[in-house]
Amino acid sequence: MPRADRYANSLFHPKANKTTVRTRVLTPVESAALRQGLLTDAGDLYFSAWITFLDGVSGAQRGFYSWATVKMYYSLFYSFRGYLCLKGFCTFYVDDSYYSVSNLPAASPVSCENRGDHKAVMNTSVKF
Repeated sequence: MPRADRYANSLFHPKANKTTVRTRVLTPVESAALRQGLLTDAGDLYFSAWITFLDGVSGAQRGFYSWATVKMYYSLFYSFRGYLCLKGFCTFYVDDSYYSVSNLPAASPVSCENRGDHKAVMNTSVKF
């Protein structure tokens, strides 16, 4: 789990209900810590996106088209997550529900309609 996700998740009790999560407001200190984690995560995610892309190209050159397709999908997924990190948005989960939150002070998490990390990231990237 990336640093920012881990930090955002730590701000809530593991079994917090949706109302508790959505009404939680980030303090300036929490906002700064989240921003630091997001910047670190962005670098890690772009590195993963690049390596995965190269692996996909290599697979396609060797005729492993299904494998290459999966690798290209993950390269885009990591790129979207990195983009969100640079824009100051973190996606995280509490008790199997996914949320996104801005790293701005006084920001509150927003529920992601879809279950699953990939759908939450794609929904968040479309909104912002």
